[in-house]
Amino acid sequence: MQPLPQDFLTKIARDYDLSPEQEEAFVARFSRQGDVDAIAESLHISPGAFRTRMSGVYKRFSIGGKSPNKVPKLNHLLIQKYQASHPNSTPQTPTHEVEIDTLVQEIRQKIKPSIQKDCGTMKVLDMTQPIGLKDIYTKVNILEKVIGRRRLGINELMQGCHNVLNLRF
Repeated sequence: MQPLPQDFLTKIARDYDLSPEQEEAFVARFSRQGDVDAIAESLHISPGAFRTRMSGVYKRFSIGGKSPNKVPKLNHLLIQKYQASHPNSTPQTPTHEVEIDTLVQEIRQKIKPSIQKDCGTMKVLDMTQPIGLKDIYTKVNILEKVIGRRRLGINELMQGCHNVLNLRF
């Protein structure tokens, strides 16, 4: 993640009406390199307090999702805003980020057969051979009405028995 200028981030924080504490955390997070613990320490707050402030920031920017995905989403939005307001000095995506994505894809391709071998089968009770997960199929039968709670009279039960007996003989 490439750091953005503090004055730009301060303006954005005020445009989004962040509280002073949220603004401080927001500017620190996106203006310098470092992990959450280091940034929290530089602000003289706990990592938990920093995360709480950043949660408020993400809400202001309407960014949801899992925690690790929020930072890149907000960073992407900020870079777009920065490029729109500073067309001559656009920050470039560092090449190491592209390299990391490429490496992740390569590693996934390399370990896929191993994961498929280790996790792609299931041993069922006392079967001698495991079953492939793709081979397990369960047919689902959905009833329109719940039949387990219906009450039948003796005549209806006898009718069902006669039908079954007539079919067999």
